[in-house]
Amino acid sequence: MDSRFHAFIVVYTLELESLKVQLRKREAHYREEYETGLISNYVFMENKALLENEIIGFDNFIGELHKLDMTKYSTLSELRDALNYLNGKLCEEEGVARSAAMLAKRKADRIVSYFAESEKADEEYFTMIERKKE
Repeated sequence: MDSRFHAFIVVYTLELESLKVQLRKREAHYREEYETGLISNYVFMENKALLENEIIGFDNFIGELHKLDMTKYSTLSELRDALNYLNGKLCEEEGVARSAAMLAKRKADRIVSYFAESEKADEEYFTMIERKKE
């Protein structure tokens, strides 16, 4: 597997796991608001259900990510687009909130952008080194 793809998978998985942690913290925040009377039981339960649904979605996205045949993709953008499509499809088929796919898409877009900027910086650095040798 291309090392960029491996790095993308590692970073994407970490980002989704980080989102899950953030959602659990958000749930604790909502619980506090409920216990102090700032929100009703109904609002708390609705919020909690959405957060749990999104967490399940991220778990599904991570599981499907590791099933993908990486040899089908020649660029990180192709891989990202395939993941975004797959995540959207999982939302429809599994009843996962679309917000989970939207959050995952933003993470994937940022990772691909980071790798593109990093590769450009590396190219510029090596070009500068080659010019100095001349």
